[in-house]
Amino acid sequence: MRRLLSTCLLLAALPGCTQLAIWAFAPERIDECDGPIASISAATPDFTERLQVQVESTDTTAAYQVVVQKRGDRLTVIALTRFGAKAFTIVQQAGAVDVESEMRGLDPLPPINLLRDLHRWPLRTVETPADGAVSLTVDGNGDAATIVNQPCGYRTRMVRLESGE
Repeated sequence: MRRLLSTCLLLAALPGCTQLAIWAFAPERIDECDGPIASISAATPDFTERLQVQVESTDTTAAYQVVVQKRGDRLTVIALTRFGAKAFTIVQQAGAVDVESEMRGLDPLPPINLLRDLHRWPLRTVETPADGAVSLTVDGNGDAATIVNQPCGYRTRMVRLESGE
């Protein structure tokens, strides 16, 4: 296997080998979770927030700096990697969700999972299930929250860095 990867790295111009090398070194990926996505209401006040997001599972850890902007019935989410490169964008408007991944499906966290977590906190458009399968803990000052999603096997920690309108 090592020799195959070495050969592929040397011959990176060949599409098949390049793809194999990318997948061989890709981080483990958290599975996409099922479930509805809450709608964005125009009645909710507009805002912009910058968050530090850390997602952990037993197999992987991912960190993002996330900008969330809500204007009318449109929610825009831009996630940056720890190096400041754009990982993905999410636009939710009028019941439709559009996701663009710069990492071509190699995101450790499926963007739709982050959207669902953002609806739990800070948007608060989704109630936490009473069965405890998904839990939300908000820190005393309200500027940080932890979401534990047991069925999907991951934990999200969000810290508000900046907030405005």
